[in-house]
Amino acid sequence: MVTREQILQIVDFKGNSHSVVSLYLSPSPEKLKYRDFVAEAKSLLKKIEEDPLLKGEYRKIIDFLETRFEPSARSVVIFSSPKSDFFQVYEIPIPLKGTCIAGKEPYIKPLIRLLEQYERYCLVLVDGKKARIFSIYMGKLEEHTYILDEVPGWHKQGGWSQARFQRHIEQHIYEHLKKVADITLTFFKKEQFDRLILGGPHEVVAHFKNIIHIYLVRRFVGNIAIDVNANIQEIEKRAISLIEKIEEKENEELMQRVLDNMGKMAVAGIKDVTTMLNQGRIQVLLVDPDFSTEGWICPKCHFISTTSAKCNVCESDVEKSEDIIENIIEQNFELAGEIHFLNNNETLKDLRGIAAILRW
Repeated sequence: MVTREQILQIVDFKGNSHSVVSLYLSPSPEKLKYRDFVAEAKSLLKKIEEDPLLKGEYRKIIDFLETRFEPSARSVVIFSSPKSDFFQVYEIPIPLKGTCIAGKEPYIKPLIRLLEQYERYCLVLVDGKKARIFSIYMGKLEEHTYILDEVPGWHKQGGWSQARFQRHIEQHIYEHLKKVADITLTFFKKEQFDRLILGGPHEVVAHFKNIIHIYLVRRFVGNIAIDVNANIQEIEKRAISLIEKIEEKENEELMQRVLDNMGKMAVAGIKDVTTMLNQGRIQVLLVDPDFSTEGWICPKCHFISTTSAKCNVCESDVEKSEDIIENIIEQNFELAGEIHFLNNNETLKDLRGIAAILRW
């Protein structure tokens, strides 16, 4: 799976006089053997097979798929360039559109969209004796840890007062919850998940939330009422349903922020968005995934423009981009701005497909 750091390294690679081949492969679900990836690659790579400058990349990619590739994911992305023998391969667990693009820079818009659209969630199910820790990424739930601690039952104990024995049990439960909290923090440090969901009996979850580290509290987004022993299918269904509700609500709130601050701390439309991006002022970029438009970009300073005039910054000649949205997304990604892709959002469509909330 590709990370944000890896994408930034890909962004930094410039082919200059050499072209970079960006190949996205995603055969149908029934065809996920290596030969199916090879067949799709040959079909998509036909456009470069006879190109004298890219023949070597065609052979390099096909040789890799035929001799060294063993598919273990739904899709694979390959970047290849003769410059510095640049060759990168990433496996992606969800389907992508099969695409082959040769240009001076890697084509990374689909990868950026994946990173920004799918945040990493951690789900902790906990009760007074047991706990289970899961990751949820790109709609897939995976169990990582199962914890079972011995906590005394509530039967009578000779020689113990009821109050004393209750305190004894409560101490055991506290120690169990503290142990789970510590393991969850270790899991966070390793996996760097973005958000935390808790599940289990309401009273236990409330106690657990008071114990977890502040790093985890900041990432907490909601609870699900579910038995710790529930099967994987039920857990995944309940967790994904909550995630969809959380993200839908957040998108609605972002669009309302745009509308409330329009002309002050928010802008909409391609012209105003590019102006703010060139000034480094965009904090949150909102994009309709179906929106695209041509534009121009300076090859020297990367100034983006909606007109074909010379660059406003360095006065160099600008180059035409068939889809300037890709350039906008890439630059905002490099500037560490948030990017949200809003599917079928009528408000964003009314704002001409693109909007931004500003830093200042």
